[in-house]
Amino acid sequence: MGSLENEVKEFREETKADMQVLFGFLNPNFAWEERREKQESACTRLP
Repeated sequence: MGSLENEVKEFREETKADMQVLFGFLNPNFAWEERREKQESACTRLP
């Protein structure tokens, strides 16, 4: 049973990555917005 759970978990991780790539192709702004948010949060963390 455990090995099946691991396979499902790996499959979900791969699917999630594929979906992110797909969204990136469909909506280039999606990835850009996400990157900008990370940059902004990194800036606000600085003293």
